[in-house]
Amino acid sequence: MFNKMAAYLTGELTATSEDYKLLENMNKLTSLKYLEMKDIAVNISRNLKDLNQKYAALQPYLEQINLIEEQVAALERAAYKLDAYSKKLGNCCPLLLLPSSIVPCKGTEKHKKPSTKNWRNDEITTVFKLELGYESD
Repeated sequence: MFNKMAAYLTGELTATSEDYKLLENMNKLTSLKYLEMKDIAVNISRNLKDLNQKYAALQPYLEQINLIEEQVAALERAAYKLDAYSKKLGNCCPLLLLPSSIVPCKGTEKHKKPSTKNWRNDEITTVFKLELGYESD
C-alpha cells in the first residue's frame, strides 16, 4: 500500500514538474516572440522617421506642384474665355476671320477686313494677365 501511495505521489509530482517545465518553455518562447516584435517595432519606427524626413524634403516641391496646378487651371479658364470671345467676335464680325482670298457675302462689302498688322502681342498678353490675376503694364 505504501508503494502504491509512493507511486501515486511520484506521478503527481512528476506531472506537476512537467507542467512547470512546459510553462517555463512557453515563457521562453513568448519572451523570444516579444523580442522579435520589439525589433520589428523599432524598424517600423525608424522607417517612419525616414519617411517623414523624406516627405518634409518633398513638401516644397509638392507646394510648387499645387501652385502650378492652380496657374494651369487659371490659364485654362482664360483660354476658354478667349475662345468664347473669339467665337462671339466671329459671329458678330465674320469678316475678321475671313482670309483675304474669300469674297464677302452681299451687304458686307462696306466692312473692311482689318489688317493682321493691327494685332499687337501685348494686347493678347494683357488679356491673359488679367485672366490670371496679374497686374497689367
